[in-house]
Amino acid sequence: MALQQTFGRDHYYNSMVVGDLGNKVFPPVSAKEAFLDNYHYLKKRVYDNGLPNFGRIQVFRNEAAIAPGHCLVFGSSSSYSMLSYLTRVFTTLTLVHSAGNTDAALVRQLKPDYLVGQTNERFAVRAPTIDYKVADAIAQKLNGYSATELAQQTAALEQKYPFADDPLIAVLHAMYSSKNG
Repeated sequence: MALQQTFGRDHYYNSMVVGDLGNKVFPPVSAKEAFLDNYHYLKKRVYDNGLPNFGRIQVFRNEAAIAPGHCLVFGSSSSYSMLSYLTRVFTTLTLVHSAGNTDAALVRQLKPDYLVGQTNERFAVRAPTIDYKVADAIAQKLNGYSATELAQQTAALEQKYPFADDPLIAVLHAMYSSKNG
């Protein structure tokens, strides 16, 4: 009943798109795709470390969600198509861009109520692992920043997403800001 109430009023529009695979052939191939147009997950985002791809972490909150609790997703860019649905199901949703690789230490630290691993076969060079360290992926990305750039980026994140009273975001942001120390 709750799912029907939540998703039953969803409205979609169709658009012709050339997707990732459609761009890999000549001439490019397009197909009709349905897009949800009455809800967008970005309204519920409360944190985004802004890193591209691996190492990116986003947190979403929706107090009106169907299921109380925290869902932690280790996913990839293809996980984004689920966010407009998952952010309405779970009160707290954390997306770690890792292509399904799971940081077991982070799982133990955050103690989510639900855990999802998602990847696409065509991007998997090897099976996802459980010894992934998201902090290492973040550090690798941030190594390309100068100390000044890193301090500016960290300050901008801290101004945009105040998290002094949010233990979840504080833990996740610490992986980003620890390179400053």
